[in-house]
Amino acid sequence: MTQKPISIRDFLRVPTGTEVYDALMQTIEPELVTANIKHLDHNHKNESKEQRAARYKRYEKAYAQYDSAFEKWLMQLSAAVGMFRRLALKTAEAKSRKAEGDAISTLESQLAAATPTHA
Repeated sequence: MTQKPISIRDFLRVPTGTEVYDALMQTIEPELVTANIKHLDHNHKNESKEQRAARYKRYEKAYAQYDSAFEKWLMQLSAAVGMFRRLALKTAEAKSRKAEGDAISTLESQLAAATPTHA
């Protein structure tokens, strides 16, 4: 299972827990996405005990894979948040430096205009 990295655009809207769960579980075991869980008993009403045991074992493996995928997603989210924080800080620093530079230029211009010239 390959997950795409989280971008800043993805970060602007934080998904709900259900959205995260469904997005990850869809690629692991589609029967276990939230919309399908309520239909499991009906969809498997005629299965044998052996089939049910095999399905439950498959689900157990799916949840273990989900836990791993969720941990990876959290790490990617943490990296994206860190990147966003660094970008915000870098942008604020650049604006501050520009404002300071503009203020210094204005002061230098005012000093130059106020300084008498000797001929």
